[in-house]
Parts: sequence; structure tokens; C-alpha cells
Amino acid sequence: MATSANPGGSVEKSNSTESMDVSDPPGPKVNLCRRESGILQITQPLYQEYSHQALDREIQRQRRDERSASPSPEGRRGGGRRATGVRASLVAPLGLWRDVPEVRASRWFPELSAELQRLQEVKFELISSEASYLRSLDIAVDHFQSSETLMSLLSTQERQWLFSKLPAVRDVSRRFLSELEENFEENMLDFDVCRILLSHLPDFRSVYIPYVTNQSYQEKIFKNLIHKDPNFLRAVEVLESHELCQRLTLKSFLILPFQRITRLRLLVQNILQRSTRGSQDEETARMAAEALGELMRECNEKVQRMKSTEQLIALSRMIDFESKVFPLISESRRLVKQGELTEVGVAGGNISW
Repeated sequence: MATSANPGGSVEKSNSTESMDVSDPPGPKVNLCRRESGILQITQPLYQEYSHQALDREIQRQRRDERSASPSPEGRRGGGRRATGVRASLVAPLGLWRDVPEVRASRWFPELSAELQRLQEVKFELISSEASYLRSLDIAVDHFQSSETLMSLLSTQERQWLFSKLPAVRDVSRRFLSELEENFEENMLDFDVCRILLSHLPDFRSVYIPYVTNQSYQEKIFKNLIHKDPNFLRAVEVLESHELCQRLTLKSFLILPFQRITRLRLLVQNILQRSTRGSQDEETARMAAEALGELMRECNEKVQRMKSTEQLIALSRMIDFESKVFPLISESRRLVKQGELTEVGVAGGNISW
């Protein structure tokens, strides 16, 4: 029998052996099926890859804006070559709004101003990035969490701490993307991603706040399992080696919801920046940005409250209070300060330490 440490103590696990077969039956288990879309295919890059590419794209976008604001002969001569390089390395795998065949073939596309095209691109990036995000979530749930071998090595509590509400996060993303795609396909020129985001905000709150709050437990249990359970480590390595994962680690999949909620706000802020002043697009984007900012603040508050509770639990184990009338661990209590304490005594005019 093997035991594994957890944030609240030790959890006993049964049916664990010193040596075991950690390979699941061959063949991918990931279910990448969702509504048929003529725009976004399941060949979207994984979200981890998108994050790196999006950062590079943002840098290139800022450089283009700077060149547009301050054109110079050198910038005009070199700008074309750099832009071509960006399309070859970044745009091709992600897809741009202007590269959608229906958009490119439309008669109104050549008449759009550069400003309006840039607005469409940042709105479309929210849709395409959500497709990448969902693809990675599918792998996290259907490949890792659904692995019978991996689950057999974990207690019920460890499964909860490690994967938390990941399937629920995936379901929320799936519904969100489905509505985004439907809206885009109805009108590829005047699609409103921020309005849809606002309508899904209650669902975001219901899954992201618990998932982010669970982060400290997730990190601790993952680290404990990796270092103390060789069977768990071996099972994870086998799953990570599958071609579906593209050499990405389980941990990179587990942290996706933390990254996504932050990225969503950045994307909405880009839309707000590109929107025409006084327009409905600007107002909706501002509301969405504020709502996401509030969601992030609430997530941070929950995380800090959880850390404070953990500190009080640790303190209660070190100190024996004579009075049990007022419990040390309470929702209203916070650890204000900790450190060494020196007792000073005064007797007969003499000070003793």
C-alpha cells in the first residue's frame, strides 16, 4: 500500500503496487468533435503554441503601428519584407479574418478601411484563440483525465485537487465557441464577440473562480506525486509522449484556465482600443473589459483568502490556545504578521529578556 502527501495531510491509496503496466490501450481517446464549422477546423494549433505566437504577433503589430505613425524611408523599404515574414511564420497556422475564403471573396472587402480591417482581425483572434484553447482542453480532459491508468494511481481527493473543474471549464468553452462561430458565420463583417462574452460571463464565474482558487492545492499535489510516486511519474510521461500532446507537459495543460482568463481580457482591451469612439462596439468592449477585470480581481481575492486560511491552519498546529471560545480558523480572521517574538520582563526596575 502506498500513501501520498496532500495539502491537508496524508491520503491513503489502495491497489497500488511497486511495479505496474502504465500504458493505456493504444490509440487516441480525445474527442475533438463539435459543431461543424466552415471557418475554424480542429487543425487549430494547441493553445500553448498559440500563446507563444500571439506574443510574437503582438510585438509585430506594435512595430507596424509605430512605423505607420512615424514613416521613414528605411521603414518603408524594410516594412514589406518583415510583414511577409510574419505571414509565413505566424499567420498561417492561426488564420486571419482576411484569410477566410468568404471574406476574401466578398465584394465589400476591398472597400474596407485599414482601421476597420484591424478591428475585424482582433475580434476574429478572440474566436480563433478560443478554438485553440478548446482543442487543448479536449486533450487535457479526454487524454489525461480519462486515462484509466493515471486515475487508478490517484485517490478521489487527489483527482479533485489535480483536475478540479476542468471538464466544466471545457463545457463552458465549448458553448462559448459555438455561439461565437454561429454569430460570425451569420455576418462576417459585423460580428460582435464582446456581447456574446458578456452573456457567458456567469458561466465563466462558475468555473474559473473555483479552478483558480484550487491552484495552490493543484500545484502541491502535482509536485508531491511527481517526486514521491514513480508510477505516477511514469504514467504521466507515457501520456505526454503521445503525438496528440506535441511534446507538451501535463502541467502546461493544467494551467490553461489561468492563462485564458488573462488573455481574454487582453484581447477585449485590443478590441476596445481599435473600436470607433462613441460606437456600440466601443461600449460593449468597455463593459466586457470591466467585467473580466472584476472576475480577475475576484479570483485573486479568493486565492489570497485561501492562502490566508492555509496559514491559519498551519499556525493552529504550532500553537496551543487555552481558550477554545474563539476559534483561530475563521472566514473573518487573517494572519496580519508573523516572525520572531521577544518577551520583555520588568521586575524591580530591572529589564530581562
